Amino acid sequence: MTELIPSWTEANSQTFLDYGRYFVPERERQIETICGLIPPLPSGVEIVELCCGEGLLAQALLERFPDATVRGLDGSSEMLAAAGKRLAGFGERFRPRHFDLADNDWRAIRDAHAIVSSLAIHHLDGPEKQALFADVHRMLAPGGVFVIADVIAPAGKQAESVAADAWDWAVRQRSLELEGNLDGFELFQTEQWNLYRYFDPDDIDKPSPLFAQLQWLAAAGFVDVDVYWMQAGHAIFGGVKNDSTAKRSISPRRHRGRRGNAGKFRRKPPRWARRLFAGESKMKREIRLSDPTVHVSVIDALFGTTYAVRNTH
Repeated sequence: MTELIPSWTEANSQTFLDYGRYFVPERERQIETICGLIPPLPSGVEIVELCCGEGLLAQALLERFPDATVRGLDGSSEMLAAAGKRLAGFGERFRPRHFDLADNDWRAIRDAHAIVSSLAIHHLDGPEKQALFADVHRMLAPGGVFVIADVIAPAGKQAESVAADAWDWAVRQRSLELEGNLDGFELFQTEQWNLYRYFDPDDIDKPSPLFAQLQWLAAAGFVDVDVYWMQAGHAIFGGVKNDSTAKRSISPRRHRGRRGNAGKFRRKPPRWARRLFAGESKMKREIRLSDPTVHVSVIDALFGTTYAVRNTH
């Protein structure tokens, strides 16, 4: 995506168009999961996809929600051309547009009922992700959902090694299942696409820890923040913009927590979670959150254990 990320070229886009079916773990399941997280939509509403690529997810959304439109944004002319060709049969229901994810000019969108993104937001650094999450919250209609499918930063070197092995294995299996050979896997190795094995801090990839991103979503105002799927360093996560017309299901009075320094609320993980981490000293820490209605649960992922934040107010 030349204008989105200086070191991403149209040649990179073409490589992904040719081999993305091998490189993305459980691609079809990821698409189905994202679609399943969007509630039934009223007629005429809009779904926005950030970095729509060749249009695979947009196609699934248009088929699942026949009365909705999809605004497909991407920074690559090659990708937009492929998406336009794939989705030509949907006519005006697919609305492609060239954009730069890091810019602000496209963020004037309002009242979208869902905003989704796949394998794109990791090109932003931490502060840029936080700004994007806050802007997306403003772009959504009340009750709208934000769903992210992306690569994330493992919590440590051992977790990074496990993620690298898991991604290699996933691509190897996809290559065998789809073509009966290892051509796709061999290109995956040649291109050094596995960022957990060939990570370059000066490269275009800037994945952030999953737990941090869940916190940023909650800080931006999202509720029901959760992780829905995870494999080989890839995760699907997101949240919902609170519907101000809906009655609160939990009273803040019942979840005040204990006050700590500077007026912050402090809540420990439940006892069963603390027992789970009894042998992991670095995980035996108190989770400090400023919102007293945040619940903490534990998700066991393929390359380590991480906390997921669920904001229910």
